[in-house]
Amino acid sequence: LPRLGKNYWLLMLVVSIFMLSRVGEAMLILHAHQNFGMSETYVPLILILYNGSNSIVSYPIGRLSDQMSRHTLLSIGFGVLILADILLASASNLTIMLLGVTAWGVQIGITQSMFMALIADFVPDDLRGTGFGIFYLISALCLVVAGTMGGTIAQLYGEAVTFAASGVVGAISLIVLLILMLFIKKQASPNL
Repeated sequence: LPRLGKNYWLLMLVVSIFMLSRVGEAMLILHAHQNFGMSETYVPLILILYNGSNSIVSYPIGRLSDQMSRHTLLSIGFGVLILADILLASASNLTIMLLGVTAWGVQIGITQSMFMALIADFVPDDLRGTGFGIFYLISALCLVVAGTMGGTIAQLYGEAVTFAASGVVGAISLIVLLILMLFIKKQASPNL
């Protein structure tokens, strides 16, 4: 585990915080149904928008990450999560809510791609499987906590408050990521 390196473990700290902001696709469906009266017949539209925007953005982001900083792209993904949460929390109609769902899918496409690329960058070649395995373990545990917390908040205060809380956690993860970026930059150039 120590051979995975300091940068990897710092990234896993960012992953842990960020994954706590991901309340899950079920919350998107619940929000559309309960707050905007979306018929159960049209619930697949939420998943189509979410998965479609995720799929469409993943490849171009991967190509772009070969030409620019992956940390910068990851921070953009965090910003898109915050934007999605703002749209979802403040939506006054179904159209704005669906824009939030689309942005939510975009952030998944960006962040998942960048997490994978950064793990591949940080860990030694002979430990990549271990690095990805730990990433998925941490992600799964945090997603369970996030889903439980999101569901509890939604039950007590409504889905809009759940997305507002997700945005706050997303902002915290962005701040931690920016600090990590400064640390890595300083580590690469100790004379700065």
